[in-house]
Amino acid sequence: MLTLVEARNAQGALLSLPLDDISGGFSVEDIQGLGPVKATVVSSSYAGQDGAQFQNIRREERSIILKLGLEPDYVTSSVRDLRNTLYNFFMTKSKVDLRFYDSDGLVVNISGWVE
Repeated sequence: MLTLVEARNAQGALLSLPLDDISGGFSVEDIQGLGPVKATVVSSSYAGQDGAQFQNIRREERSIILKLGLEPDYVTSSVRDLRNTLYNFFMTKSKVDLRFYDSDGLVVNISGWVE
């Protein structure tokens, strides 16, 4: 089970999003796109024979969708403050490195760009 998601922007700043703690002002509502992606196999058929010759295999691109909730405390942060914090990490066309932590100790790193 996932316990933590970290986002690191191109400037090296880190945003931690624990899945069971909203004290930072953010709640992780849903994460889509972490399952296996489809692979495309390329092969060439033999002329006049059964079968094919393997050429290449590649994975299709992955789209990870993070649905985040804003939980301001209105003393130290407002909705606007929280949104501005998110824009530092998830601005359109910016590079982001995501790190997912599992309760079993598994850590997965995924790099990509924000749509």
